[in-house]
Amino acid sequence: MKKVLLGTTALIAATFASQAARADDSPVKLGISGIAQFAYGVDVSQKGHSNNGGGSISQISSDRLPDGMKTYANVDLSGDAKFKNGLTAGAFIEFSAQPQSSGSGAFTTIKQDWVHLLGDSFGEVRMGDQTDARRAKGMAAPSWSPNYFLNANSPDIAFIGSGAATNTTTAWMGNRYMTSIAYFSPTFDGAQLSVSYAPDNGTFSNAGPGTTVTAANGTYAVGTTFLRDVFSGALSWSGTVSGFAINAEAGLTTASAKKNAVETVSGLAATANPFIWDGGLSVGYGPWLVGAAFEQTSNLKNGYGGGLNPEEVDKNIDVGFTYTIGNLTTGVEWSRGIYEGGIAATVGGPLTNTSADPKSHFTLDTITPGATYIIGPGVDVEAGVAYNVVHGNGYDATGFTGSASGAGQTRGQEIVLEFGTEVKF
Repeated sequence: MKKVLLGTTALIAATFASQAARADDSPVKLGISGIAQFAYGVDVSQKGHSNNGGGSISQISSDRLPDGMKTYANVDLSGDAKFKNGLTAGAFIEFSAQPQSSGSGAFTTIKQDWVHLLGDSFGEVRMGDQTDARRAKGMAAPSWSPNYFLNANSPDIAFIGSGAATNTTTAWMGNRYMTSIAYFSPTFDGAQLSVSYAPDNGTFSNAGPGTTVTAANGTYAVGTTFLRDVFSGALSWSGTVSGFAINAEAGLTTASAKKNAVETVSGLAATANPFIWDGGLSVGYGPWLVGAAFEQTSNLKNGYGGGLNPEEVDKNIDVGFTYTIGNLTTGVEWSRGIYEGGIAATVGGPLTNTSADPKSHFTLDTITPGATYIIGPGVDVEAGVAYNVVHGNGYDATGFTGSASGAGQTRGQEIVLEFGTEVKF
């Protein structure tokens, strides 16, 4: 009897010990990192003209702010653990100080959250809410303002009065981050293959088979258009040739457009499937770094304007060079965005101003010379000039014309002085 009691007691103790071990079994410890940015902009010149009777302006009007301040911040929780079998497991969660749309009419502070498995022989697998493979490996031209802060391509903070948003060579496919699986191969002689797949453009929904469309993605453009089978891939290479440091990338993202509402523009059904392709190249030698990037989005109906036109095409090019001496980096960057067919028409084109004009287009050029000085590890101060030029046909550029009456053709120029600081932690 005593042996039975001792055996039973030992079994119970072992069970509780096992449960305690599992409860405390946390090999992946998450650490905190992130970035905080602050900038001040002064609009020193703004000129515009419209040929539709809106007139022109030669100075900042009284109803516009001549200066302003903006902030941007992300906090990341991440960590990895390497096991005896050679595998590494980890997690990544990114929080934003600015509310992020979840794609279903709600907002969240979470931008990305994924887990990953990594092995030297097979590469990395990521699973969760994340950007697609093409965008993850996408390039921008070299910029004196690092980390997409005040640069001319996809800036975190931009002072621009054109109403035309900003140029980007890292455009989204769909609303934002998608729940997906991604694979990044090992690097072979500097080359790496990256691919990803998302069943739809839903995020934060945990939607599964049988879930309604609106629960998965919310409203996509007008009606309930949504995306299915989002495939993405990229091929990148990094290496040194005869003392030149070279980075190159090319990628493609495709999706199938679905809808449960009929959408037409000038008699055309908005059924075209969207796709994005891009490419980039940078070359460094000593203190010099030069490069360029290009991206084209087609039929991406959540772009600028009403987005009803299946012929909508956006093209963005980014060119820049930098020169670094010690803690000081100087340079200039130029981006051009050409936006065709996705703009709500106010003059010409369709008779209603709630549709898109297939023939409408506008261009946005942004030139940003400037400099960054590193005060210490992870801390810098920046100063530059943003010169914005917009020219449109069938585009209501109220930011430059000072008129909300629409525009057959518009053009305008703007000069903004920008000052900022960022802290990485």
